Amino acid sequence: MKLYLSSYKIGDRIDELKKWINEHGNRICLIPNSRDIYPDSQRKSNGIQADEKELTDLGFDVTIISLKDYFNDKEKLLNRLKEFNAFYVIGGNTFALRQAMYLSGFDEYLKTIENNPNYLYAGYSAGICVLAKDMHGLEMCDDPNINPYGIDTMWNGLGYFDYIFLPHYKSNHKEKAILSLPYLLILFFTPIYNILDQKIFVEIFGCGCVPSAQTNMFNIDFNANDLRLIVYNIFAFAFTVFGLFLSKKIENKKVKVIYVLTIFVFNILLAFKICQLYMWA
Repeated sequence: MKLYLSSYKIGDRIDELKKWINEHGNRICLIPNSRDIYPDSQRKSNGIQADEKELTDLGFDVTIISLKDYFNDKEKLLNRLKEFNAFYVIGGNTFALRQAMYLSGFDEYLKTIENNPNYLYAGYSAGICVLAKDMHGLEMCDDPNINPYGIDTMWNGLGYFDYIFLPHYKSNHKEKAILSLPYLLILFFTPIYNILDQKIFVEIFGCGCVPSAQTNMFNIDFNANDLRLIVYNIFAFAFTVFGLFLSKKIENKKVKVIYVLTIFVFNILLAFKICQLYMWA
């Protein structure tokens, strides 16, 4: 069985997939069950459709088969899978995907074709993580306690590799970039605010400077220093709330809490340091 493994989506070796089509035909079975954990059916549907479109654009004739339809009916699934010599297993939650493979018998079917080079197993993210012998360690990125099918968490993978994949490590994963936005936004707004402060706000509100004969900008009631404190407190609060919204993309509850708290602490400390450094004397 040939393997085509990608970190995110279709990957960057699409010539290999086109070569497969030319040599073995274009029929492929898309397995979507790593997404069964998502309560938002629209998000789930849109994601699966996007994966299907990527394959279709390459020239594949795609059939989506949900393993849920074959739970406890392995013979029926076996007969259905005989129509295909290529499988594409998409990303989502690795633990949910492993359970679906077990309950449907898809894992057993793969064992029957693993030595046949005329079959292709392709996938990304969870679709490749599940190939490991042992899935301990993946709980840092996937929640193992989400059991959509009501069975105990399975820690044994399919056993094709003695190591686990961390597919998005040091990658330009789209959602990784999105999750970094709360950090980037305050760094982006800081120089802009400093320019406005120097050119406009201090002229309007005055500075918190010690009064002298050289300046008439001193204002004890409300000045540019006070405005800066207010603005950066708003920044810290707003970007933390934004981070809380983005944290919905993180499945693991502990990682989600750490992510939001880190954003909060980062923004508070950065705001304090900026106010300390750039306050008018």
